[in-house]
Amino acid sequence: MHTTHSFLQGQSIARNRMTRVLAGEFCCQAGSPVKYDTPALLQSALAHLDEFCVVGLTSRVLDTMVYVQHVLGQAGDKPPKEIHWHNNAGKYQPIDQELVRQLRTANKHDMALYGAATARFEAQMKAIGRAGQVGGGDGDGGR
Repeated sequence: MHTTHSFLQGQSIARNRMTRVLAGEFCCQAGSPVKYDTPALLQSALAHLDEFCVVGLTSRVLDTMVYVQHVLGQAGDKPPKEIHWHNNAGKYQPIDQELVRQLRTANKHDMALYGAATARFEAQMKAIGRAGQVGGGDGDGGR
């Protein structure tokens, strides 16, 4: 099991990386580092999320592709049989709950952003009559 001390030693925590990327604040503004945890950064990321036509989840790859087909006017087509992506979830080792707490705290805006993306995704699924369905995310086309 990874402990907080052994994991954090020499490691950096991503600190809301997806929030920063979606907000367009990758590293600095006018030579000054971006603050990783401001409410304004999260609000900017959430606003940009709303600009996307499709919001997908890697845990629901096949459902995401079904929605993409719907948006492209190809709803009657069969979803792709083979979608290749990497899912390392089975390779993770248990970690110390204190580390999980620290990571969640350090990445609280990413957690909120993921919640918003998940809600948006579920609304997309509802719009095409797939609410509550889990059509696959295993990356192998359901084989």
